Amino acid sequence: MENNPRGIQFANINQIPVLVDPSWIFIILFFALGIRQTYQELLPQWSWLIGFGVGILYFGSILLHELAHSLVAQRSGIKVNFVVLHFFGGLASLDREPPTAGIEARVAGAGPLINFLIGLACLLLVYPIVGDNMLQLADADGIKSLLVNRNSLAIAIAIVLYRVSALNLFVAVVNLLPGLPLDGGRLFRALMWQISRNRYRGTVVAARSGQILGCFVISYGTLILFFLGSLGGLFFVLIGLMFFSQASQSLRLAEMQSALMKVNAEITMTRDFRLVEGETTLRDFADHFLLQEQGKLKPIYFASSNGRDRGWIDPQKLSQIKSDRWQQELVELITTPLNSLTTVKLTSPLKEIITVLENGQLTWVAVLSPVGSVAGVIDRGDVVRALSKTLGWQLPEEFIQRIKQDGVFPPTLPLGAISAQLQEN
Repeated sequence: MENNPRGIQFANINQIPVLVDPSWIFIILFFALGIRQTYQELLPQWSWLIGFGVGILYFGSILLHELAHSLVAQRSGIKVNFVVLHFFGGLASLDREPPTAGIEARVAGAGPLINFLIGLACLLLVYPIVGDNMLQLADADGIKSLLVNRNSLAIAIAIVLYRVSALNLFVAVVNLLPGLPLDGGRLFRALMWQISRNRYRGTVVAARSGQILGCFVISYGTLILFFLGSLGGLFFVLIGLMFFSQASQSLRLAEMQSALMKVNAEITMTRDFRLVEGETTLRDFADHFLLQEQGKLKPIYFASSNGRDRGWIDPQKLSQIKSDRWQQELVELITTPLNSLTTVKLTSPLKEIITVLENGQLTWVAVLSPVGSVAGVIDRGDVVRALSKTLGWQLPEEFIQRIKQDGVFPPTLPLGAISAQLQEN
């Protein structure tokens, strides 16, 4: 879910910010000029009307397409962050994934349905103007014959409606192709999800289909570009690359979500902690533990007595105690009992561990064994390392150590947001 929109807000519909990317304005302009040039000789006095009429109404249809997704999502209890119109069309950014296959299907199907309805509505408006001669609007000779007995402005309006209808029906059909990121891909995912009862499997099948579709479109565009010498092929190549990239992104996200549910604390935790006898004085703790540790990352200390782990020793509390008392006071004085700490179990999945870290704004979390002793500790760097091993990422150890030092997940790995969505679903 994209949460950082780029564009200029021009409306707010049902509490949904609607933005437009500056590139979209140029696309409308070039689109309108191209349409206008097609009809410049047939209807010179109305060619500008046709060009901008088709351009504005068509891109208005894209806005309605995205709003249809958004309003259905809202009715299903999903917050919509924004709608943005950009170079390749539009995007409705949802705050989270649909929680069920049925909701996924309704949200995905709303957009193409609107395009079908717009296409049919335009055809119904064309019929009173040209009657059964509607198909004559598709070519120059047909338009010339219509102009013999009809008003030129009426024919211009009919052309606008006919072209908008054709574009909407085309968009609806293309959008229903069964591959992510298209709406048809989301419908396909919902179907596979429902059949398999597994969101991850549904996403993988639909994403693989999207990659195949992207490769096909890239190949088609390349053939047009090099064998026919048409620059229009470049547009298909760009569209195909977008399909393939977004399908691959969906696949990576699904694999990550699956890992967050399957990988548990026992696999993720490390033994980067020290046990300190509860009878140790603060002086001995400072001299024999704190001062002996080298490096930027200090281990975590737990107090233990009579064979049981008692709690976490907080070194920061030493500064609150006068040093002349350190020889008399024990580490118990700066120990937080285990039952007062936020902990996880050996079987806790990563999605739960990340949520605990993020919601509590914790640097680390202790993992308790079934008998209540400290089995290990987990910080954000450990989480990323576990995911790296599971998913085959090639991440340098320096990158993981930096995460440990910073105590936050990098922007390129928004694991907090992904885990929160998994918890909701």
